[in-house]
Amino acid sequence: MQKNSDLCCSVAPQKIVNIPYPNHTSELVRLKKIKGQIEGILKMIEDGRYCVDILVQFRAVGSALLATEKTILDKHIRGCVQQALTSKNKKEIDQKIEELTALVCRN
Repeated sequence: MQKNSDLCCSVAPQKIVNIPYPNHTSELVRLKKIKGQIEGILKMIEDGRYCVDILVQFRAVGSALLATEKTILDKHIRGCVQQALTSKNKKEIDQKIEELTALVCRN
C-alpha cells in the first residue's frame, strides 16, 4: 500500500499546498518498455515489414500508453483529488475539479 505522500501532488503551476509529487517509478519502467516498442516499430518500418504487423505494434503501444495513463490518473484521484476534497479548502477543490474537467474535455 502506498503512503499518502506518494499519492498527492502539488498543484501546478500555482501551488496551493506544498505536497510532494506522487511516486511514478513504476510508470517510468512501463514508459521505458513502451519506448523500446516504439524503437521496434521504427526498425520494422526501416526493414520494410508487412503493414499489418506494424499496425499491430502500434495498437500494443497505444494500449500500453492508455494503461499507464490510467494508473497515473488513478493515483491523482486517490491522492491529490481526495486530499483536496477532505481539506474543505474551496479554492483547492475548485481547482481540482477544473483540472479534471479540462483533462476530460481535451481533444
